[in-house]
Amino acid sequence: MKEFTRIVLGLLVVLMLALAGCGGGGGSSTTPTATDLDGDGVPNTEDAFPNDATRFASFTTRQITGITGSTFSAAVDINGTRQVVGMSDTGATQELRAVLWNVAADGTPSPTIELNPLGGNAYSAAYGINEAGITVGESSDNSDTVAVFWPSGSQNPTKLQLLAATGPSAAFKISTTGRVVGETLNASAKSVAVLWNTVTSAPLELPRLSGGTTSAAYFITADGTRIVGESENSGGSMRGVVWQVAANGTVGNPTELGVLSGHVTSVALGMNAAGQIVGESESASGEVHAVIWTEGVLGGLFGYNVKDMGPAGARSSASAINDTSRIAGWMDSPASTASLWHALNALNVATPLSNAIFAQGVTSQAYGINSGGYVVGMSQDRAFVAVPSSP
Repeated sequence: MKEFTRIVLGLLVVLMLALAGCGGGGGSSTTPTATDLDGDGVPNTEDAFPNDATRFASFTTRQITGITGSTFSAAVDINGTRQVVGMSDTGATQELRAVLWNVAADGTPSPTIELNPLGGNAYSAAYGINEAGITVGESSDNSDTVAVFWPSGSQNPTKLQLLAATGPSAAFKISTTGRVVGETLNASAKSVAVLWNTVTSAPLELPRLSGGTTSAAYFITADGTRIVGESENSGGSMRGVVWQVAANGTVGNPTELGVLSGHVTSVALGMNAAGQIVGESESASGEVHAVIWTEGVLGGLFGYNVKDMGPAGARSSASAINDTSRIAGWMDSPASTASLWHALNALNVATPLSNAIFAQGVTSQAYGINSGGYVVGMSQDRAFVAVPSSP
């Protein structure tokens, strides 16, 4: 699965670097005191907001250990009531399991709650949780890996319906309204983006860009009206896209979001209520940059504008954005460091500055952010939650 591969390979890279003692750099936390960010003609303290550590980038970080005896854990998503989901190994048996933590306001996590795979299987992973506490992800199912959900308060999963009788599938996010997005194999044995309008409904195969055969849906907004992900175009390249969902659950054709100049592929990973979309754009040489897309004329009807958030020559990624326009991800400086941007800064300065969540020397990545600004991810070989000093 493309998204599963993206996350897990990222986790493994972080883990290997940590075990090798490579250490990580920190994203710049320089405050642009002489930059007029708000366009009022006067550089002042208001302009410093997106990069002012006392108001934006100051965090208390707490490690979250996994299953007893585990060697690593990772936090992938967090909801508004600070329920965190992700994955952990099982220690001696070295199996990967979905897990859940309940986190207090100060960041203190509960003991790890293991989210079981389907009966008789050994693997599960959790990618998303909504405000009702319903978790979505995937589980091994004999020789397949299938999309599942865990009801609120339950450690046992239920399989989501599929387009094809066999083949891999995964569920990545669930809206407050209970709509789920992910990917499954279709009748042509292609991995495609799907929407489950409820956890008990049949999946709806989403339209693709003209000429493309594969796609994936990675995020759905809280109100269940917009989905972002990627779709193959007629030239065989994957491009970030956004779909609109009607009240009756039907989905319109995708709008292509575009790539940075000189880049060949992109993927959209998160979106907020204001219509700001974040993700990645990749060059032909494989250099990935964090990007933000904003709607053009008439709510994106005539396309989206794309802005680079990563420094030249360094890898970066934007994984999630909340409704106060805080963006979570990571940036190489020189190695992977969990970072935070603000859309105000990202859209209004030539080279957006990222705020490192950790100090120099910590290899880390951020994957999720909730409405209160709590950030989750992986630092060295353990999950973390970062508690903001101010909202």
